[in-house]
Amino acid sequence: MKQNLGSGAWTDWNFTPDAQSEAIFEKTLGSLNGVDYKLVASATQVVNGINYAFLCEAKSVTAQPLSYIVVANVYVATTGETKTTIHELQPVPTNTPGGWQNWVFEVTGSAAAAFQQALAVQPLVTTYFPLASASQVVSGINYCFLCQVQTLTSPVSNSAAMVYVNQPAGSTAHYVKTVYIDQTGHES
Repeated sequence: MKQNLGSGAWTDWNFTPDAQSEAIFEKTLGSLNGVDYKLVASATQVVNGINYAFLCEAKSVTAQPLSYIVVANVYVATTGETKTTIHELQPVPTNTPGGWQNWVFEVTGSAAAAFQQALAVQPLVTTYFPLASASQVVSGINYCFLCQVQTLTSPVSNSAAMVYVNQPAGSTAHYVKTVYIDQTGHES
């Protein structure tokens, strides 16, 4: 996906957020009760103030915590006032049999093998970096991977996407679809 550089347009997702974005993240999401947020990527949009988009790992603070992915939008007015909106992204884990399990922010083992197998033939102009995975046991395993997607053409751009992979029992993993995540939390 192309980086928007015009006035009022969003920047690409930045997977190494700058100090200003991290400070706004800590000020607005770092102290919320009930859910712990960990910053994964950020983007900004200059308007009458600044819009921040934070792609985050969210973990409920409960006896049996759920880990899921959100996009938090924070508007910072020129007066310094803030307004936060949070969008949960699919799939949201239920941790029940047949449901999606918690997101894991280290892609290793069978999840990493399934990802590599399914995306072995990827386009030469795009690279997928898996950041996290969730799984669902069915007749085999469904995987969803949160990925940094980087184009290798000029100009290089970064986007975020959910990459779905299916691995039937006793068979080869195969690619199902890619759903891009924009800076407002919409998926396409």
